[in-house]
Amino acid sequence: MNRKHIEVAVKIFHMEVKNQDIKDNIIREASMMQNLRHRNIISFYGICVDTNYLSIITEFSVNGNLFDCLFEKKNIENVFFLLS
Repeated sequence: MNRKHIEVAVKIFHMEVKNQDIKDNIIREASMMQNLRHRNIISFYGICVDTNYLSIITEFSVNGNLFDCLFEKKNIENVFFLLS
């Protein structure tokens, strides 16, 4: 079996998700995110919803997150390069 190795990022949010409507909304939104495909959008791989936390699994970005890339002056040249 040939397996492809992919680097991922896991964001963990510690929270209590007891309301079923909230869980359903999170799962519905994750389903929409899963269908987004564009070269400038990080791939979404999945979520894990538990009572005490929510985890989001996405493609790993070697250039960091968008906020840091946009608002740290040292990275401003990289933004224009990445968008071209």
